[in-house]
Amino acid sequence: MNNNFIHLHCHTEYSLLDGALKIPALVKQCKDFDMPAIAITDNANLYGAIDFYTTAKNNGLNPIIGCEVYLTDDISQKERARDRLILLSKNYNGYQNLIEIVTISHLNGFYYKPRIDLNHLKKYADDLIAISPGFQGPVANLFKKGEFEKGEKTASTLQDIYHDNFYLGIQSLGLHYEDIIKEETISISKKLNIEIVATNDVYYCDKEDAHLRDILVCIQTGKKIDDENSLKFQTQEKYLKSPQEMA
Repeated sequence: MNNNFIHLHCHTEYSLLDGALKIPALVKQCKDFDMPAIAITDNANLYGAIDFYTTAKNNGLNPIIGCEVYLTDDISQKERARDRLILLSKNYNGYQNLIEIVTISHLNGFYYKPRIDLNHLKKYADDLIAISPGFQGPVANLFKKGEFEKGEKTASTLQDIYHDNFYLGIQSLGLHYEDIIKEETISISKKLNIEIVATNDVYYCDKEDAHLRDILVCIQTGKKIDDENSLKFQTQEKYLKSPQEMA
């Protein structure tokens, strides 16, 4: 893997009270790594899109505007979304479709989180790339539960929507179930002829910044950092890794 590797799963400070990655630091680090492009995929919003686009362009990077949406079966039903799906715009038309999806998720699909369903994804699928994340994606979540046939069926359904623009994500962050997810992902990738992408689910710039996300989530949940029942993350690997580290 050379320096042509780029990160396609990054949460900036616009993933409110979750991401601790500032856009100038993101762009500078990517330039230092000699990466040709970078994507942002904030949680169900495009608040940082313009800031990101202009900062990347001004620094000679190709900006890929994306979003990580919360996926549910039917946004008319009041049930929490458990799955995530990465959407990346290929061009201006894709960006417009992404805006439509995010708008619908907030105005029509909001239940605890802004949610979207497959019916709406089908309507606005043109010029978008979709990646099922390697841990909380609709495919990976089924693999974690041992529902491998359902996982394969879900992957096939998303492939029908996005065709060659659908990818399966894998990651290696030292989390539970990752080995099972990777093994099953590789298996159905070969069976269904779906390409695999490696991502890192980035939330902060450097490894030593991991505590910043803990602080943000404590603010979000009303906990203290030293509370026994505060949400402490199980990994410090969600930083902007170099191409060599990703390899």
